[in-house]
Amino acid sequence: MNVLQPEMILRLEILSTIAAIAGESSNGDAGGRALLDRLPDRLGVTAGALEDHVRLLERQGYVKGVFTMGGLAAVFIRPLGKDAAAQFERQRRDPVRRLVAVRDDVLRWAYISAELNGVPPETGDYLDTRAGYLGIPYTDAEVEGAARRLRTAELISAGSWELTNAGRQLVEDERSVRDIDRGDVHHTTHINGSTNVSIASSHVTQTAHVQPQWADEVTRLLGVVEQAAVALPDEIAGVVTSLVQQTRGGVERSDPSLAKRALNRIADVLSDSAAGALGGHLATQIPQVLAMMG
Repeated sequence: MNVLQPEMILRLEILSTIAAIAGESSNGDAGGRALLDRLPDRLGVTAGALEDHVRLLERQGYVKGVFTMGGLAAVFIRPLGKDAAAQFERQRRDPVRRLVAVRDDVLRWAYISAELNGVPPETGDYLDTRAGYLGIPYTDAEVEGAARRLRTAELISAGSWELTNAGRQLVEDERSVRDIDRGDVHHTTHINGSTNVSIASSHVTQTAHVQPQWADEVTRLLGVVEQAAVALPDEIAGVVTSLVQQTRGGVERSDPSLAKRALNRIADVLSDSAAGALGGHLATQIPQVLAMMG
């Protein structure tokens, strides 16, 4: 699993809060102090940091900030920003995406606690992390429900938080519980040359592919982009998702030229102002991977 970076979510939460306050205001603006007070304490945003975020959102065409000697006085949201905020709220409150995400997040947390930190996981410990989906913390009921479904799927052991071999493999393969829901079982074997692979089951597929270093980095980046696409405007997300698939085709065929062309197109799309602050942030990560590909 690739985890959406917190700074991506933070800026979108700020934009969403601006839109909410502006919608309540007769002037259509959000006062600087009102905005700072409305932001949840868990975000830890200071007055100075808020000004930086607003300036960045302003450069993306989402808002217009009014700054005085005393700092941020007000923020007016532009139509593009209003649309982006509405899209973000729809995505983060989608119950299906949220319930899939909580299972993925709980399973990954249990893996890190047990396998890396050597600490037996407990439900209360997870709730203490105040984890959530796109900035909205999970509830006790959601976490407990996720644990029940993970046990039913035999990804964690009955009556405990110990991961089964299947649960550990799912996390290590960076896959989602959605694969289990669909009944897909996919075994990936990394090799250094060609091979013939077969397995006697109609429900299991096994794929062998050569993965040079650039392919691993491209795969990691595509995972991040794909996770972030849910928070992009619909028209941008559709184009990005299509280009992600084209890039994966280049990886699977060990064709760096094809992968580079598709990645460059992804960077162009994400750099467009319509993709907003989130798209701009993602676009800055692509040149580093392209440089590895020669």
